[in-house]
Amino acid sequence: MSIETERELKSLITQTQAQQISQAYPFAAPFEQTNVYFDTVDNAVREAGAALRIRRFSTYAELTLKLRQIKEKARTITEFTDRLDTRVADELIKADRLPETGTVADELTKLGVARLELRKFAQMTTRRRECELPGCKLVLDDNYYMDGSRDWEAEIEYTEAGAATELMTALSTEFHIEGRRGSNKIARATAHMPHQD
Repeated sequence: MSIETERELKSLITQTQAQQISQAYPFAAPFEQTNVYFDTVDNAVREAGAALRIRRFSTYAELTLKLRQIKEKARTITEFTDRLDTRVADELIKADRLPETGTVADELTKLGVARLELRKFAQMTTRRRECELPGCKLVLDDNYYMDGSRDWEAEIEYTEAGAATELMTALSTEFHIEGRRGSNKIARATAHMPHQD
């Protein structure tokens, strides 16, 4: 179980910009993660200003509830996370349900979200690269959607706002990034789900 505050800046970028940035900074080896998003039919999680997902890595998974806030003109996220075994995560996804206990279950109850009404509604896979820098972390995401679509995103997670702003300005100048905010990953994953008749 963990509770973290995440502050971040994001921009959609092109494939060429992603390649250029990856060559200009000392990124660690890439890794893959698959996000499966959950909400109720009436969008109770979204209406509470939150997002709910199971994120599956190769050796473990996480159940995370994100609550968004605006502080210092920046998006701040409080994340409540329960670690899951990959087998358990796969079973939960297949059964279209979430754990009955844990930090996330407790927070959902506080928000008034009926856990038994939750269902998965979107999924995407990301190939992620991370670069630790003073006061912030630069992240490049290569996102793959269920309908075969793909996009790229630069993200700066930070503890020092000045470092993040300075880095975003440098990236924008050097790689001609126009600050395309775009919709969030959940909205993009939802838009790129194959239609079921």
